[in-house]
Amino acid sequence: MAAAFPGDGWLSEETADSAERLVRRRVWVVDPLDGTKEFIQRIPEFCICIALVEDGRPVVGVEYNPAADRLYVAVRGRGTTVNGAPARVSRTAAVADAIVLASRSEDKRGEWDAFKGRVRVRLTGSVAFKLGELATGNGDATFTLTPKNEWDICAGTLLVEEAGGTVTALDGTPLRFNQPKTLRPGMIASNGLLHAALRDLIAEVGAPGA
Repeated sequence: MAAAFPGDGWLSEETADSAERLVRRRVWVVDPLDGTKEFIQRIPEFCICIALVEDGRPVVGVEYNPAADRLYVAVRGRGTTVNGAPARVSRTAAVADAIVLASRSEDKRGEWDAFKGRVRVRLTGSVAFKLGELATGNGDATFTLTPKNEWDICAGTLLVEEAGGTVTALDGTPLRFNQPKTLRPGMIASNGLLHAALRDLIAEVGAPGA
């Protein structure tokens, strides 16, 4: 990668971070495996993630789930595809009808208890996998009140956005990548139609940082 793109920066879970990336306009954000727990437990809900960020926003996002042989690809302005077929988010507009993809580990900690009965919670694998599936309409939203690293959500953010959805921080601001601190305090991803109502619901429940 460095040989092919010598002027680009690099951020990955598996390599030592360097502040040098912060002065680069283009940065590759890579997670060799998002969903280690699922991989170990042989739950086919994990992804390899690669994103290219320009000026803080992803312009290329690729996720691959080798267990299901599903390749999710997005290019800014050109839409999202899954195994070459165009993908779009769902059209669900009512929060009470929304299928929200939730983390199993967060659920075990009780973080989803207050949302059950308000939305239809579906326990699903890694956050990258959730975002990829959300982009296909297999689920209406996902959110996390637990901090996530940039490499967990960067590629998936573009997948959802280019499929017609919305991804923001818990306060509703757009996510910016290649930041000095790679840990984002939380995020909401939805089909767009549900976004404002989900933000209100999270604020009502009392999410940290909302």
